[in-house]
Amino acid sequence: MQQFLIVPVNDRQEVTCAQRAVVRGGYGIFFSPVYGQIPDVAQTLGVLDAKGKPVTDLTTCSASPNACFRQIAQIFVPLTGAPGTNPSLTSAAIFQTLFAQGKVQCTTPAPGDAACITQAELGIEREILKGLSVSGSYIYVHTSGLPVALDINLLPAPFVPAGPAGIPIRQWSTSAGSPCAGANVFNCFVNPVLLQNNQYSSAGAALYHGGILEIKKRFSDHFTLLGSYTYSKAIDTVTDFNSDFGPMDQTNLAAERGRSTFDQRHKVVFAAALESFWKNRFLSGFQMAHVVRYNSSHPFNLLAGTNVNNDRHSTNDRPPGAGRNTGIGPDYVTFDMRLSRQFNQPYELCERQQCCRRHRPAV
Repeated sequence: MQQFLIVPVNDRQEVTCAQRAVVRGGYGIFFSPVYGQIPDVAQTLGVLDAKGKPVTDLTTCSASPNACFRQIAQIFVPLTGAPGTNPSLTSAAIFQTLFAQGKVQCTTPAPGDAACITQAELGIEREILKGLSVSGSYIYVHTSGLPVALDINLLPAPFVPAGPAGIPIRQWSTSAGSPCAGANVFNCFVNPVLLQNNQYSSAGAALYHGGILEIKKRFSDHFTLLGSYTYSKAIDTVTDFNSDFGPMDQTNLAAERGRSTFDQRHKVVFAAALESFWKNRFLSGFQMAHVVRYNSSHPFNLLAGTNVNNDRHSTNDRPPGAGRNTGIGPDYVTFDMRLSRQFNQPYELCERQQCCRRHRPAV
């Protein structure tokens, strides 16, 4: 994947004050082309013409029986037929039926802008004692043009109270008495006989804010120390470009804005190394190092496991009223420690893999 960086001439500056403080700042803009797998998905699941190119105008498929074809693989029913049931119900028969009815469709990616990432950083570090310094910095990252799969066959359906609390959500049900029943189905679906029409777009966005506090002690007096605390927040509207991670309301991507899957509010890292300061042969040469990490919880998406709003997507619906990534996972703590010792060996390995005494010339 290519990346392009546009940086102003004097974007990064370093200012020192009496050699005890330093101020750093940076700014950059990155561009990334469309992820290569996205055109491949449309090439594999979309409608192709006789030359194997994606079709953007489906009306051209009626020119001849071989003008267009779909290469959709059925993995639930084998080619030899469903075992234990009607043997004539094969994957080929299902495919031909869906193809003839036009109920399954994956269009080519909609023209979209390349992903654009804007990043800025500002920090200051100051030495408070000899070999001991503290620093603070702020990081800002904004991303636009993230790929997301949206079902363009859906139109904004009316809101209907749902769940025990009667929370209003859009409802695409075509059952009798529903807002999309009967002739009203054309107010809810572009093509009512089409199950899905997933189209990729560059409508996703993400935002990250992070503040970092650090303390460092350079190795001296047999001791070194590093401590870091990060307070951050990551927000986005997209988890993945796979259609299974699409929005619950396909007509309102903004409603998906919430904590990112990798959002981590607090992170603490503490590392130190202590070297033995004794000189006798039994206690010298020891070194003890340890690292302590604490990470606060990651969010996760609360899924209902069923098609709550009847929009013909069952893998991304949440209970009514639950926002995206409102689940709270557990915190995470680790502790690593190492104890080592350096030995003064009277022998060493020479170039010819001979063991010879130290400081004695090789024979």
